[in-house]
Amino acid sequence: MKIYLDNCCFCRPFDDQSNGFKILSRELGAAGMAVFIRQFENGSGDFTEERKELQKDVTIDKIVDRINKRNNS
Repeated sequence: MKIYLDNCCFCRPFDDQSNGFKILSRELGAAGMAVFIRQFENGSGDFTEERKELQKDVTIDKIVDRINKRNNS
């Protein structure tokens, strides 16, 4: 199952998000759901630098390879 995650939903306080959270919780489990929610909390630090560090070995070729592997499975 593929789930499309759109963080814009967190900026729409009047929408009913309960069904989406139930699905996320079911698919990710308790620990995964906690990690997901923490990604959208106001935090501190330098996200840009953290992202650069996490993605320092990512290349377009690696991304294309991963996409092709997913499409072939």
